[in-house]
Amino acid sequence: MSARLFNLLPVVRNTCYHPEFHGSFSIKNMLPVLVRGMDYDDLDIPDGQAR
Repeated sequence: MSARLFNLLPVVRNTCYHPEFHGSFSIKNMLPVLVRGMDYDDLDIPDGQAR
């Protein structure tokens, strides 16, 4: 399965930008803009440190 996974950051960075990203392509900044009504706090790992 890992052979089929790839980082989408270059795809997004090269094709999409919104002023509400505030210059960052982190999921914390992008998620609420790209998926209205969803926030980083809604994810199963809200602090980003849990494993």
